[in-house]
Amino acid sequence: MNTTQINYFLAAAKSLNFTEASKKLYITQSAMSQQISQMEAELGMILFFRKKNKLELTPAGKVLLNELDSFMEHYDRIIDRAAAVNSGYVGYLSIGILNGHELGKEFIDKLQAFRDKYKQIGLEFHSGPLKKLREDTEQHKLDLIYTMSWDIRYEGKLSFRTFKKDKTVFMVGRHHPLAGKHITALADLKDETFVLPTDSQSLPGLEHFIESAKSVGFSPIIKGTSSMEEANLLVEAGEGVGMVSASSYLYGHPNFVEIGEMMTDNFVFAWDENNTNPVVPQFVEFMCGRE
Repeated sequence: MNTTQINYFLAAAKSLNFTEASKKLYITQSAMSQQISQMEAELGMILFFRKKNKLELTPAGKVLLNELDSFMEHYDRIIDRAAAVNSGYVGYLSIGILNGHELGKEFIDKLQAFRDKYKQIGLEFHSGPLKKLREDTEQHKLDLIYTMSWDIRYEGKLSFRTFKKDKTVFMVGRHHPLAGKHITALADLKDETFVLPTDSQSLPGLEHFIESAKSVGFSPIIKGTSSMEEANLLVEAGEGVGMVSASSYLYGHPNFVEIGEMMTDNFVFAWDENNTNPVVPQFVEFMCGRE
């Protein structure tokens, strides 16, 4: 079984249609069917139930889909690291960035200074939702996460160090009654509806906000959404007050109006303390220290 066959299998398993999968990979349907048949023969197991105009995964096929997807992701990273070493790098670092956050000038300037000083250390960046970043860091698929401290402070599994302080910005759509006004105290928003994601990966930030609101005397009215993207759409449509970090890509968005800055938190680098990559402490000290 080779990587070509694995990629063909994954494409077919996800679409459950050989024709659709072969189009995505720019190959003929017969070539895909042949490779998957060879894969089944080599493994000694049937991976698909082939019905008229329909594919279904067998129990064995479902196991391979679950496992091979993450295997190929890890395989690709291994190849990237080997290529970096082959190009002359003596160290390598993989960094995860939380979806929706820009790195900012301070980060970029410091990062460039690191690259100028340590030219033989390769850097690789990935973005994703917090849950995936945490899992990949704990499994050492990623070396570091760059995120807000409230995202990981409740986990207890990751060590972290502060890079910079950040402010929370409250925003509304341009046609919201609060547009054009400036709020100077969180308590001034006690009668407003806050449109915020309430999915599991957003809970630490949500809990932090609720604690802040209660500390100034009110329990916030929250309209929950399944994602930050959904929350942003509702805020843009005038459904309530949104909350983002000033480093978010939304800050300065033409369809939003900032109405106040009332909470602060830290952007941090987080890592698994059992990660033995020697570049991790070197990079963190450079970025967060006084070099």
